[in-house]
Amino acid sequence: MFFYCTGKYYTGLRDGRIVEVLPDRIETVAWLDPKKVGPEVCSKPYKFQCGRALGLRFDSKGTLYAVDPHHGVFAVNVQTGAIKLVVDTKEIGAKFLDDMVIIEKPGGAGMIFYLSDVSTRWDLNQAMFCAAEHDRTGRLLSYDTQTKKMTVEYENLAFPNGLELTDDKSALLLCSINDRLVYRYGISGPEKGKLVTILDNLPGEPDNIKRSADRTRETFWVGIYTARNKHRPHFAFDVVAKNVYLTRFIVRLQFIVGSVVEWYAKLVDSDCLLKIGVGFKSGLIPNMGHCEYGMALEIDAKGKILNSLHSPDGKTCALSEVFEMEDQNDGQRRFLLGSATNPYLGRLSLPVSAFRTASKLETKQKETVKLGETPKPVKTVESTPVKTKTAESKPPPQAKKTSQSAKASQTSEAKRDEL
Repeated sequence: MFFYCTGKYYTGLRDGRIVEVLPDRIETVAWLDPKKVGPEVCSKPYKFQCGRALGLRFDSKGTLYAVDPHHGVFAVNVQTGAIKLVVDTKEIGAKFLDDMVIIEKPGGAGMIFYLSDVSTRWDLNQAMFCAAEHDRTGRLLSYDTQTKKMTVEYENLAFPNGLELTDDKSALLLCSINDRLVYRYGISGPEKGKLVTILDNLPGEPDNIKRSADRTRETFWVGIYTARNKHRPHFAFDVVAKNVYLTRFIVRLQFIVGSVVEWYAKLVDSDCLLKIGVGFKSGLIPNMGHCEYGMALEIDAKGKILNSLHSPDGKTCALSEVFEMEDQNDGQRRFLLGSATNPYLGRLSLPVSAFRTASKLETKQKETVKLGETPKPVKTVESTPVKTKTAESKPPPQAKKTSQSAKASQTSEAKRDEL
């Protein structure tokens, strides 16, 4: 997850650091270390002592808020590095917070945090199991910083992940990894409380979604984590997953083996064995079916695909986020490529001419629509992620308010900056 504020770019690392991304290096801004165990322990994330910033947002006053799946939401002073836990996962009953959007209430009366909670059964360390069993206990939450109350906006979601706010602030765009789609959820106006599928049947799992740097039109970039097609299926998600019993056997075997190795590692005080045990227990070892194709999509607020970036050789894949950097008016579009598993930060620069711009799309539309015809609107499918009710005719199932105290288009490779 990246975020841009006052000319600076920030991101979070696996060891709990929040860093500023500079042209030739990174600089540590803060550590999510509420237990104050120190950098040495935090540098060993398999010990689960420190936090991990999955979502970053700034408010209008310059305070950075970081979503940590283990502890909650931290307020971070990027000048001093001081951190303060403002939303505790234990208090709101969350187990796997992932991303966040901030809505500042008028008159300085606090803020509303919209949070994606991946699962009520699995945490970050068992994310692979959440995907393997197609878990549907995910939720969209909101938290009022003034009243200290949490509300379940929508539940029974399949690995809800990236969140982004539309330009008019009337809706959220939400990615679902397990269902491979993008939702639009109304938070104000006539669409409030309504969940609609705007893009589905994606060739991979959509991870984070971010507003593009294009201010002439409202578009968003979606990172596809494991892009593939029927000729190049993913072993774990497409082959093994077809057999429910085989999937259960492998998942349980991994968990048992990992637990035994982890127990023995603690007994003999071996960091090496502990890392292996946690790797098995979290589903990262063995990595069955590593991604072989990289992809990112640029879509509009209605889910129409406008542009796409590709890495057919898979050298740049497992994309958790594609963040477009601010336009420097030099005819280039620049991107930062983030990943939950890759040990590097990718940079990509492409000429604007490689993309379909608004004028190109309009010209193409005029050429393909026959005289006298009007273009067909983008088809949206009403979401039925829970039970069989549709959000159009009835309120979202269990959506009641319950309060609680991305080779791109042309052949091009991403420059890798080793972290």
